[in-house]
Amino acid sequence: MSAVEQAAFDYYEPGGGDDKVCWAAKIINGVTFILLPGSKSWIDWVRDLDAWANPVEHSTLGPVQPGMFLGVEQAWVEIQARTKPPWVLTGHSLGAARSAYIAAFMTLAKLSVLGRVPFGEPKPGFRPLANIIAKVPQWGYRNGDAHGHDLVTDYPLLLPPEDYVHPSPLIEVTARPSLVDELETGVFCWHHMALYAKATSALTTVVM
Repeated sequence: MSAVEQAAFDYYEPGGGDDKVCWAAKIINGVTFILLPGSKSWIDWVRDLDAWANPVEHSTLGPVQPGMFLGVEQAWVEIQARTKPPWVLTGHSLGAARSAYIAAFMTLAKLSVLGRVPFGEPKPGFRPLANIIAKVPQWGYRNGDAHGHDLVTDYPLLLPPEDYVHPSPLIEVTARPSLVDELETGVFCWHHMALYAKATSALTTVVM
């Protein structure tokens, strides 16, 4: 992210290393929007798409995907120190999954979460995590149509009866990738945030 883009936020944490989460905050009409970006590095993609990731048991959130959860507790400490409720969380890809964990910490602390808007979210945890944030208004989007969809939203997987779940049902939207996208990114061509922005541009999400 450029210096100009960073300056648009009220707070920006660049992250870095293997265990530092990137996030930004923007205050609009008294509401703090927390933005968590998607996968940037190869290790981020590994965390997203470790198809058979064995969960780790968190003391309050239940089973979570270990790669995606890495660094989130520290990010929550930073968010509490740098911002204040009410919050709205949004993120793409890895950031979408992280928004579920942070929404859960906010909920457990009995702090105001007005909504969560994830795009292209991999499944971050099990039913206990989903139950914690069940009362948080959520609009989670998956890009696709009859010919294909964002495969990142299908992962990770476990053998039944246990499995990862999305915290809320996915809302199907469609912005088809270009031929260039298909050639350059293959099976991930439906996943780009630019496509989600295009597909949801005509939608209205009420969070206040």
